[in-house]
Amino acid sequence: MARDGYRIMDCDIHVDEPPDLWEKHIESAYLDRIPRLMTKQDSFSDDLSVWRFEDKSFPAFIDDPRRRRLAEVRRDKAAIRHVADGRYEDKADDLQGDNPHSMLKAMDIEGVDISIVFRTLAAHFIAIDGLDPNLSAAMCRAFNN
Repeated sequence: MARDGYRIMDCDIHVDEPPDLWEKHIESAYLDRIPRLMTKQDSFSDDLSVWRFEDKSFPAFIDDPRRRRLAEVRRDKAAIRHVADGRYEDKADDLQGDNPHSMLKAMDIEGVDISIVFRTLAAHFIAIDGLDPNLSAAMCRAFNN
């Protein structure tokens, strides 16, 4: 696909890691130490995915109500902008960032031919000061697998 005769490359597309990435792919010796997606009952937000890892919440400081509110405002503004741009008619039709088929569909909508894909939260999980280097390396291997 080309737009106006040019091939388009997105050099900063982000994906959300699937919720079972760590359970499925980390070595068994580290399984009890993986990031955990909080359930709706355990979370402080019905709308945001919240992870816990090494006694921290991710996205960073999302357990602070002010940070949570800012995240919700950003998400709502993005949805309004996406509807206005014609990406979809209803924000409920927004594509999921952890689904490769949705990512390809989004690329088609945007006219993107090639993407360089970056992990989103996985980079934050391994950037914790003082994290056991063996655990960090195991998490990188799990992500790559």
